[in-house]
Amino acid sequence: MKKLSILLVLCSAFFVLPACSKKKQIKNITSEITEGSWRISSYIDDSEDETSDYSGDTFTFKSDGTLIVTGTHQATGSWAVTKEDNSNDDDVFDDRHVEFIISLPALLDDLTDDWEVESHSSSRLELKDKSGGDGSEDYLTFVKI
Repeated sequence: MKKLSILLVLCSAFFVLPACSKKKQIKNITSEITEGSWRISSYIDDSEDETSDYSGDTFTFKSDGTLIVTGTHQATGSWAVTKEDNSNDDDVFDDRHVEFIISLPALLDDLTDDWEVESHSSSRLELKDKSGGDGSEDYLTFVKI
């Protein structure tokens, strides 16, 4: 009976600990991104480097989910850190996403998507998106100013 109890505790920990870690990761990303202003240090769209299109822009992520872009382009949008809800996903640690919604100007609309978080820190956020039709990958990196 004691062995069965230990086995149940270990099995429960296998499922509960990753869930706690995911919630903490989402909270960490949210607190990191709302501190200060950011700029795009790299944007690769379908293997083309489009970083220079955003070189004069500053991005401010407000805690209420508002995204403010100032500089070369002026825009307001929204952002959110989400957990992917994909029951077919076999990688339980690969489900942190940042979603941007910016409609105008058209250039900023390219950033509107559900981006997978590749890595993050208090000064850097690296994102990836798999394009719909052709399966190519886009990469977007923000650095804190």
